[in-house]
Amino acid sequence: MMIPLWSLARCLMTSTLWQIRTVKPTNRAGTCWACPTCCTGQNQPVTVFGTQLHPFYVHPTYTSILQLNPNAMPDSLGHVVFSLAPSYTVPSHIRAGVGYWVRNPNPTPVNVTVYGLMDDDEYLMETPGLPSPTNGFFMLANPYDKPIKLNDGIRLEGTVSPWVRVYDHTSNSLPPQNLNTGAEIPAWASFIIKTSSATDKILFDYPSSRAQSNDQPLLANSGLSQSVPANPDWEMYLSADSGEQSSSIVLGVAEDALDGYDPMDVPAVPFRPYQAMELKINNQDWEDWGGNYSRDIRSNTHSSYTWHLSLDVQDILSEGRFDGEIRLSMNSPYKLPSEYSYRLVDTRSGIGVDLLTEVLTLPLSIDLNDPAQGNSPYLIPLMVIVEDPSVTANPELSEIATANYPNPFNPSTTITYSIPSDGLVSIDIYNIKGQLVRQLLSGEQSKGSHSVVWNGKDNNGRECSSGFYFYRVSAGNQSLTRKILMLK
Repeated sequence: MMIPLWSLARCLMTSTLWQIRTVKPTNRAGTCWACPTCCTGQNQPVTVFGTQLHPFYVHPTYTSILQLNPNAMPDSLGHVVFSLAPSYTVPSHIRAGVGYWVRNPNPTPVNVTVYGLMDDDEYLMETPGLPSPTNGFFMLANPYDKPIKLNDGIRLEGTVSPWVRVYDHTSNSLPPQNLNTGAEIPAWASFIIKTSSATDKILFDYPSSRAQSNDQPLLANSGLSQSVPANPDWEMYLSADSGEQSSSIVLGVAEDALDGYDPMDVPAVPFRPYQAMELKINNQDWEDWGGNYSRDIRSNTHSSYTWHLSLDVQDILSEGRFDGEIRLSMNSPYKLPSEYSYRLVDTRSGIGVDLLTEVLTLPLSIDLNDPAQGNSPYLIPLMVIVEDPSVTANPELSEIATANYPNPFNPSTTITYSIPSDGLVSIDIYNIKGQLVRQLLSGEQSKGSHSVVWNGKDNNGRECSSGFYFYRVSAGNQSLTRKILMLK
């Protein structure tokens, strides 16, 4: 059985334990992973004894312990150079400043004895990244017996993102936390961080409040710097809850934000060794940094916003089936404008709720063995629409806006669009030769946001073949065309 679990490591003191704790099991068969921490003095491998974990001690042929990125042997100054390759590997040694996943095949907590050395030395981690939402993730760890925070225990050089993810055992998730706003990484806790440049580095130095007076920073006066995102004008957390697992995203707007990627946005972690339900923001259509996100803050220059979401429940299936409910709701709103409307829509059924007062309940009956449910019935497309109905004139509303989700798609995709004024609207589908395939809509509509579904069929009800298509939204004297891809 898949068991969400966590560990709290007391790693730098002699003869200490990792206690690996479990919470309520899910129904999915699989391995069980915890998120322990680094556990040794500078450049000193530890010996780990864990017969209860079958086996836990480090050996190249065992997979009961994993690290995210391979790293070279550190030098005498605690200088660790990581590989960019985002892959899980079995480490040959456990090292300070590096985070690890540990497999626990048991449904009960177990203890692992760790022998190491206590120290307060500095560690320089070279973490080469890429400007991409799917690469440049590193799993590190606080090597000290005290919490660390930005510029007091951890410093960032280059384009390192201030967003870190510390494993939350209560929700079996990796929620993002912003170091720029004072977030702390607990003592010995592991975390995932994103870098975007080949020269990015992270420095650990013992927190100043307890550092010895004769300590010298490893990179004194090195000009470590970090861009500081502005506070959002407003933001909200949207959570999905299955009763056993939960997942959340953050949506909002800010004065200095972009409608595409900027440092206020947080890419979703593209790989993890444990199973969990996941709610994601789908920004695949971004020209740069297109991908899935956990946080998306957009420009405050609009009076309406549309976010396309994807709820992935594959990991809570049992033998390819799931019968139950998922509840989606807004929590922890921050400065939400009272005049705005906030709607969450299940684009499969068109059912929507007012997030200020209601919860969207999704009754799911998924069976991967039922061909009528398509290829990916565990991917639930959703949409959040935020609008200011009091706006009567806004230069930003002078043009059509549109997007579709999913893309690529099979067998259907939802096209959302906003029009600047009341009038005749048409939406047509064309093939790669420019031939009309399907007229989805032709009629009068009011200004604002709307949506329509294309089921992949032509005007005669025949299924279209795989390949590229174009859809065109026309309103008044304006039109906008987008390319889409059908895969079968």
